[in-house]
Amino acid sequence: MKAAQDDEIGFVALALFCGIRTAEFRKMVRNARGEEHEATLDWKDVDLKARHVFISPELDKNRHGRYVDLPANASFWLKGAQQQSAPVMPENWRIRRQALEKRSGVELPQNVFRHSFCSYRISLDQDYAKAAAMVGNSPAMLRKHYVRVMPKKIGQAYFKISPAK
Repeated sequence: MKAAQDDEIGFVALALFCGIRTAEFRKMVRNARGEEHEATLDWKDVDLKARHVFISPELDKNRHGRYVDLPANASFWLKGAQQQSAPVMPENWRIRRQALEKRSGVELPQNVFRHSFCSYRISLDQDYAKAAAMVGNSPAMLRKHYVRVMPKKIGQAYFKISPAK
């Protein structure tokens, strides 16, 4: 997070601490008439008071839509980043991800933030069903592709990462 630029912090915090898919922040979709347009996760979909993020059916991979809980540490990161109404994901994220890799010295494979979230979230209580509902996946898929086994104390430490005061 230290290497993220100001306009990247909100996106990175939501991806790291909520497990939102990169494609659920911004993608091209077709309407009923077949016309293509860009759908984005907007800051108006992030509710700091209710502590959740709404992923619309248009953005949700499974097309159902869902609410994702905002952990306390994500809320802390978002307080300075949230805007009234604008896309959460910065423009040109793929290029900017490469620049973030260079600034941080850490390789960031596609969806590494999501995979990290799933592993750390499950380490807290081994509740695959709850974690699966949060990320819009099945428990079996989490076990197969996402989760790295780790002790509960590591997950607890992850969800305490917050900005310096």
